[in-house]
Amino acid sequence: MYTIYVTDDNGCVKEDSVWVRVRRLNGFDAPNIIIPHPTSGNSSFTLSSRYQSIETIEQLAIYDRWGNEVFMKKDLIPGDETTGWKGTFEDQTVATGIYVWIARIVYKNGETEMAAGDVMVEY
Repeated sequence: MYTIYVTDDNGCVKEDSVWVRVRRLNGFDAPNIIIPHPTSGNSSFTLSSRYQSIETIEQLAIYDRWGNEVFMKKDLIPGDETTGWKGTFEDQTVATGIYVWIARIVYKNGETEMAAGDVMVEY
């Protein structure tokens, strides 16, 4: 909040205040479903940058419902589906279901964020 005080020639003081909110323009988008088929148009999982704010996805890990890590990669380029998770584990297609992801994101302004969510794998 900024407050300004003004004094007139008679010594009368007036004051006014204004709140200034700074909007943080960081963010990401994550798909909630992938269909690991080359023609599906949604065949891999990665995070995309909102406002072109992400410097790098420092780490992205994906886990099955038992907590087994099925994917982990470091230093991904946001939105680059070629480096994202393609719904496989040890070169085998994973089962249909919900998988949990955790990511460490580094923004261009130097902030970092731990983010998590889930993604449905469907065929």
